[in-house]
Amino acid sequence: EDFLRLDTLELEIGYGLIPLVDAEQGGDLLSRVSMIRQQLAQDMGIIVPPIRIRDNVQLKPNQYVLKLKGTTVAEYELMVDHLLAINPGGIDDDLDGFKTVDPAFGLDAKWIITNLKELAEMKGFTVVEPAAVIATHLAEIVKTHAAEILTRQDVRNLVDTVGKDAPAAVEGVIPEIVSLSVVHKVLENLLSERVPIRDMQSILETLADYGEVTKDPDVLSEYSRLALRRTISNMHMNSDGKINVFTLDPRVEKILSDSVQAQKTGLTFVLPPEISEALLKRVTVEAEKLAAGGETPVVLVPANIRLALKRLLSSIRPEVSVLSYNEIIPDIEVYSVAVIGLDENENQELSS
Repeated sequence: EDFLRLDTLELEIGYGLIPLVDAEQGGDLLSRVSMIRQQLAQDMGIIVPPIRIRDNVQLKPNQYVLKLKGTTVAEYELMVDHLLAINPGGIDDDLDGFKTVDPAFGLDAKWIITNLKELAEMKGFTVVEPAAVIATHLAEIVKTHAAEILTRQDVRNLVDTVGKDAPAAVEGVIPEIVSLSVVHKVLENLLSERVPIRDMQSILETLADYGEVTKDPDVLSEYSRLALRRTISNMHMNSDGKINVFTLDPRVEKILSDSVQAQKTGLTFVLPPEISEALLKRVTVEAEKLAAGGETPVVLVPANIRLALKRLLSSIRPEVSVLSYNEIIPDIEVYSVAVIGLDENENQELSS
């Protein structure tokens, strides 16, 4: 039975990384992992299950592997006697060191000796210790796969917690209006786009309001996003309190609206492959411009095509956030940095 038990999250390390875990050798990775679980509960509203850490002699000495339900989802190799200097973007990279890529965010980085830490920070690099590299990588993996980590039992526990503090939000809702499985799917949809579910009371009240009209988890998820629009708006604000976005040409919006169809897998576009490819290329160009400036790429669209567009982009550009106009609260300034359109030939092909 012990062998049949599957850990939700595992961190396997090579023998060279054991000092990072061993408190007697000054390792603080365990305390960092504990802090990550607390922070994720506060930020995302989910209880991250205990993370099993074990050594694996089959790995390279300084290698680690992150597993989700027994399957490897990420791996990286550290230089334990160096520090990782991460280039946030736009910094001339003239540091002495070994080139690499930050595993959490894919940014250019270098392994540098400890004596260069102050110089690197003066130049604007973010300098982190090897244990912090693992911890940050782990946190990003959890955020990326939060929808897979959330179990039906977790949902039951979250609902029960709300029921203690706000019984009216739960009574007569589950299972009378919506089933626990529908609530689970709605929460998965939100987490898959990194929308925190900490405000469970608002989510449940939304399901109570609209659950009599529809049982479609996708539709209920869109209504829930509206209830969480202040949270969503704050997620995408930059340091100036603004949200930089790119939008679609009105003709493209109209064409996409006419192309939305409900399939068994949910809302999707029925478009010629070459048109989808052209749209994805244009989105990629604008997304990379925003990402280069250290911002999350955001495309702003009408509500009726938001979900279908997100699904279209998720396979190629999963980091691009798709927001609808009514998901941004009125008191936040929105600045459009670009408008994405199609050329005349592509528009004519779609119109025909």
